[in-house]
Amino acid sequence: RPEFALGEHALVKVEVVNKDANYLRTQLNKRIEARDITDKVKVSVVNNVAYLEKI
Repeated sequence: RPEFALGEHALVKVEVVNKDANYLRTQLNKRIEARDITDKVKVSVVNNVAYLEKI
């Protein structure tokens, strides 16, 4: 999301109702790759919680 890329936070938790964290990671990685920003943003999953992180 543009808000994340331009915002002050370097790490944010991502939650979507009824969606597993690993599913979110897969979908977000597809979007990150499609936008060619793999060198700027990374998705990780810790304890079944998805996070977006600025690199």
